[in-house]
Amino acid sequence: MIIPTEISEISPIFNEISEQINSFVNFDDLSKSKKFKQKGILLTGKPGTGKTYMSKKIAEISELPYIYISCPDLFKSISGESEANLYSIFKKLSIVGPSILILDEIEIIAPKKITVNPASNEYRIFSTLLWLLDCLEGKIKEQNIENIFIIGITNAPYNINSKLTQSLRLDRTYELTIKTSEQRFILLKELTKTLSAFNKINNNAWEELLKYVSKKTHGFVTSDLENICLKVALDYINLNEEDLDSINEEKWKLLFDKAIKETRPAGLVTYINKNNEIRFRDLYGLDEAINSLKASVIYPIQCPEDFIKFGISPPKGILVYGPPGVGKTSICSALAFETGFNLITIEGSSIRSKIVGESEKSIAKLFATARENSPCIILIDQIENLIAKRGVSNTSENSGDRIIASFLTEMDGIYSKKSIGYTKTDILIIGATSHPDKIDSAILRPGRLDEVVYIPPPDKEARKAILKGKLEKMKNTLSLDDIDAIANKTEYFSGADLDNLCREAALISLRKDMNSTEVKNDDFETALNYCIPSLKNINMDVYTNLIR
Repeated sequence: MIIPTEISEISPIFNEISEQINSFVNFDDLSKSKKFKQKGILLTGKPGTGKTYMSKKIAEISELPYIYISCPDLFKSISGESEANLYSIFKKLSIVGPSILILDEIEIIAPKKITVNPASNEYRIFSTLLWLLDCLEGKIKEQNIENIFIIGITNAPYNINSKLTQSLRLDRTYELTIKTSEQRFILLKELTKTLSAFNKINNNAWEELLKYVSKKTHGFVTSDLENICLKVALDYINLNEEDLDSINEEKWKLLFDKAIKETRPAGLVTYINKNNEIRFRDLYGLDEAINSLKASVIYPIQCPEDFIKFGISPPKGILVYGPPGVGKTSICSALAFETGFNLITIEGSSIRSKIVGESEKSIAKLFATARENSPCIILIDQIENLIAKRGVSNTSENSGDRIIASFLTEMDGIYSKKSIGYTKTDILIIGATSHPDKIDSAILRPGRLDEVVYIPPPDKEARKAILKGKLEKMKNTLSLDDIDAIANKTEYFSGADLDNLCREAALISLRKDMNSTEVKNDDFETALNYCIPSLKNINMDVYTNLIR
């Protein structure tokens, strides 16, 4: 059995599984003892990676008879039918000689926690499975059942009963991961082979396009890529005749860009990012902070060779701080867009739980998700609610200290790629806060949030830039002198306050005349009487004392 190159290049585990099946088929030629005959393997991986598809593909390539079973379908309402159903499947395959049985969602019939109760349907089917595995081993004589090779599939290996994976049962586990652009490129070639819509440009141009798509789909697994291809195919079908006739590489690229924009990696669905389309060019009055982030984050990604020369690495984490409303969250979201990294956005308080141990589990899950969808940025808004100074707002169980210790442990263990003194971090942690004085100092040590970016209240020039940017998106009659005058009158206004000022001026214009199509300077003058600056009573020493 030889695995085709297009399959083996997706993951080396397929060659290893192929070798296991070859050894299984040729075992009698290699040894007369059945004691150590391979019974099967366990294939794991997060949902959507293509475990089921690849298992069937391997079975087809082996040319052995095979049966695919979704384990939830084994359960029957009548007592005794579930285990009889499982036994009949094994018996059916035993008649045809060497064969393969694919058990999908095997954790359903082999759960980690199971009560020993002969009356329980779950216990009886699990016991039957173990008995059949022992038949495979030859401990129990059952005609020809030892000729069945089992591929167990699960996306929850932590829920598998240890008895299933003990020696001489399914004791070999392989994890299917889709992490690199090369893997995604091969999958995209496979996925687009069967769709006739994708046969409109020459192979070289098409491969270049798929390489472009593979580099823009960090964290996307097989099901996500399939979803993108289907969306592109449907959009192609809906093109008018003129566009169909003139379809070229650029138009295909636009169709794929649209599909990527509409598709979020399945692994990140639980982490909603509301600002994932913000770019640096959409932010006004933040030039200094943007330049700082470009130098410390984007430049090392785009030109790593310059950093390799000096043996230095980009930061693992960044603390972005400043008064409320100055654009901290927006600039972090824009950074994720500019780097092309996936973005996980959470509130610091959302991780904390009153249940002992749950906060630590949430932190572990957060970092595990980031690793699975790397390269990835974890943006923690209001990080002071998660990493508060130790001893402050603590409980008798020291939950605050345990949360900090758990977070720092995960952060210190961030997976990195090392090469010639240069470390490329796949996960970047960004903490945003309006209260830097409340953060535990341990998080600011080198190797953690070691880059600090301060976003100050907008000065007059920044306020002018913000107003100009906002007014570009609404019809108005204001002159540059009018904008300059408004900037003079809006000291202590944050970016959010200025946004609110523009909105209020537009509403005033509509209240005066519902047919109005332009905002006038008088509307802003009136709005200034209603809009109160939010930064007037802020103690700025809290921020300036932390500036390095």
